[in-house]
Amino acid sequence: MKIDDGRMRAMHGYEEGKIDAVDTASSSLALSYKKDFLKHFIPITRQQIGRRLTGNRYYVTRKYDGEYAIIFHDGGQTVTINRSGRVRRGIPCIEEAGRLLDAAGIRQAVVPAEIYVEAGQGRGRLNALLSALADRRRIGSLRLAVFDLLETDGKPVRGSYGEIWKRLEGIFSGGKLVHPVEMEVAASAEGVEAIYDDWVEREGGEGLVVRSDGPFVYKIKPRHSLDAVVVGFSEGTGSMKGQVRSLLLALMPAEGRYQVVGRVGSGLTEEMRETLYSRFSREVIPSEYIVTDMDYVAFRMIRPETVIELTAGDLLYETESGPKQNTVLRIEANAYRIAATVDGVKLLAPVFVRVRMDKRADASDVRLAQIERFTASFDPTTAQERPAPESLPVSTLLFREVYLKTLGGKTMVQKFMVWKTNKEQTGEYPAFVLYHANFSPGRADPLRREVKVSSNAAQIGRLLRESLEQNVRGGWSKAATFHAARNGAAFNGTPEPDRTDGSAPAKNSSHGGKAGSAGRTTGSSAGRTAESSAGRTAGRGAAKKTTGAEQPLTASAALSGTNGPSRRK
Repeated sequence: MKIDDGRMRAMHGYEEGKIDAVDTASSSLALSYKKDFLKHFIPITRQQIGRRLTGNRYYVTRKYDGEYAIIFHDGGQTVTINRSGRVRRGIPCIEEAGRLLDAAGIRQAVVPAEIYVEAGQGRGRLNALLSALADRRRIGSLRLAVFDLLETDGKPVRGSYGEIWKRLEGIFSGGKLVHPVEMEVAASAEGVEAIYDDWVEREGGEGLVVRSDGPFVYKIKPRHSLDAVVVGFSEGTGSMKGQVRSLLLALMPAEGRYQVVGRVGSGLTEEMRETLYSRFSREVIPSEYIVTDMDYVAFRMIRPETVIELTAGDLLYETESGPKQNTVLRIEANAYRIAATVDGVKLLAPVFVRVRMDKRADASDVRLAQIERFTASFDPTTAQERPAPESLPVSTLLFREVYLKTLGGKTMVQKFMVWKTNKEQTGEYPAFVLYHANFSPGRADPLRREVKVSSNAAQIGRLLRESLEQNVRGGWSKAATFHAARNGAAFNGTPEPDRTDGSAPAKNSSHGGKAGSAGRTTGSSAGRTAESSAGRTAGRGAAKKTTGAEQPLTASAALSGTNGPSRRK
């Protein structure tokens, strides 16, 4: 394994880098293992154990509430690589793993593991892990539970899971910070049920992972039920047109306030999707809050009247970049307004159960405090809200052009937009933002986006012109145009003389300077509005509270210019 030291950076008592910090062979193995493993991963509930498990020998391991990571040990150096490609070294538990492998006479090894926080009493939680990684004083609380062995000294490891676990025990049983995952053997489904009742129900563990000599791996976790109010819906595409695809959900911290906590699409029957679509289509109201679903289709906001029951496997209230942010909405003049942002939660693996005709959309039936049943370490009622910046001026759209190309019966779309934020005087926002989206349904990644910022009108004009020249070539036809009047002429990318007021162009205009840090400081207005991965991307580039960047979701949506995670510009 080769590590590019120049791509590693000092963190809180350890080093961290992206996946390109290690050689291609190691990075490919790290990213492919979890994907391949998940092909055989089947989630079930406690109630399904007797129906789904058959046989007479099961290897039951404890599930740890942490982060999947593969240990790479080679030539005296040891790192972990997580599912998202984050490389870490220098954490005490990682260092101990390397020493234990050396002591066992193993020079090279690839060992899947779970990194978690030693919690003392009860289960350690993912949120605690993220907090520990951000605090030098808590790095020593991290632990590694190893659960598989892929390679030793360049040779793949074969055998039953029982045999592999015995090898793990022989290598790591003497560790203080590293240990084999706790394992018991059950002779029947009833035996698995007994272990579940002991580890999960009685001890409060996260769940079980069950293997047999067959190809399938079962994950068994408890699910929590809660009631939420529907504040929006997205329509399906293709064969699902005229049906609800996803529901946007909120809980109520107080009367008249709706805290957006996630979305749900699983569990809905075709009949229910059609019924809800018919109902919700009549309940649409305007909204300055816009967010997209996982297919990049914008949610249509509706009156908060329908309560549903759902189940969720867990919730996330902290990420590596800090607390999870929720938008708090209010209704004013029959339209959603953004009231605030707040440290909040994200529902994990939600599943629709039913419409609650016996529940009302009030602060009692859909109270935010319901999520306390998930964890005792987070009190949502004490989170401090940050008011929305109502006083900031809106942005001005200067330029918008849309181009189309048809190839092989499929329509490709490019959209170019430039806007002036009108907030540069605050010192927190760039003066100008350039947004380019390229949508091609034939690509593996159909939607590509690029955001550039500048403090200088001439520079943003040059960047726009360069982007048009690079991306709009043979076969593209202009489908829509908007050029705002500026200084007596239309803004069309033509550079104007450099400013004479002493201001300088932004350094590294693609990502640099204060404006370039927009992705890291996206706050209460732009980025946090967009709670899908695609929405967050555009929000980050739009620079904190500055919006106006749209995301082309489909060819028709790109032409309309109505989609994307933007609120007020």
